[in-house]
Amino acid sequence: MSNGLGWHKPPGLPSHGTIGIVAPAGPVDADLLRVGESALAEMGFRTVRSPHLFAREHYLAGPDAIRAMDMAQMFLDPEIDAIVVARGGFGCSRILPHLEELLPSVVPKILVGFSDVTALHLWLLRHGIITFHGPVAAGRYPWTPQTKDAFLRAVQDPGALGRVPHPRQAPPRISLHDGCARARIVGGNLSLLCASLGTPYEVVLDDHILFLEDVGEPMYRIDRMMTQLLQTGKLDRIRGMVLGEFLDCPEYAGRDAVAVIGTFARELDVPCFAGVAAGHGMHRITLPLGVEVEMRGEECELEILESAVNAAQ
Repeated sequence: MSNGLGWHKPPGLPSHGTIGIVAPAGPVDADLLRVGESALAEMGFRTVRSPHLFAREHYLAGPDAIRAMDMAQMFLDPEIDAIVVARGGFGCSRILPHLEELLPSVVPKILVGFSDVTALHLWLLRHGIITFHGPVAAGRYPWTPQTKDAFLRAVQDPGALGRVPHPRQAPPRISLHDGCARARIVGGNLSLLCASLGTPYEVVLDDHILFLEDVGEPMYRIDRMMTQLLQTGKLDRIRGMVLGEFLDCPEYAGRDAVAVIGTFARELDVPCFAGVAAGHGMHRITLPLGVEVEMRGEECELEILESAVNAAQ
């Protein structure tokens, strides 16, 4: 996945560091953004908005070239310690060719977001850079204490992160297939992973543990996307599957998203459990991607065996 370059961790986010907020996908709600900025300020961080943060072009936050330029500037600006995406939606995949031109050599920097931001995570992972599936700045839910704690640990702790926490208010985790696996974890939004297939930014899953989440998808689409991954050979060499939240994916004929994906895990004979509080729900645990983890299917445990960042500069 890292094109033979090895894996690169970004510098940790220093206390009172500067976070850039950029909109590479859908248009930004100003009220929701203020809530997110307040949460980041309460944690001691300064925030800087990208120049065209409130641009709008139909269902996008401005033209592709503009959104890509704002993202590239955040990566290039030495005063920006980390980037938190304003929101998902749609559009990140469209700017990847522009980013390849603007950033032929990507400097490792913390990038946090989820949903459509999966496209950006895949792009960074292709460059061998650890990235962060986590909360956005102008999301549907405010940052809970659990969201803040997990974010700070992931982007600041230079030591092994250990077990991924499970908020007490979240639904219990569910074991879908027993077994243990140790490998690097990759993945994100199931729809975006499937959309990457056949592109230069295609997800690489061989010898990795696959993390999945999604929102608003009916069961037949969950089944179809998993079948696509299976039939393209993407699941042939995965070591295991960890499922995050599948929010607003209604049951059909007594089956939910977890049950559907569980059938694939059992067919593949890989450990699998569901219920990690990462995705579109309320708590949004920050999960580093590209780091080495150990999962235990029967115990529903996910342990991160290393840091996701280098010591802050």
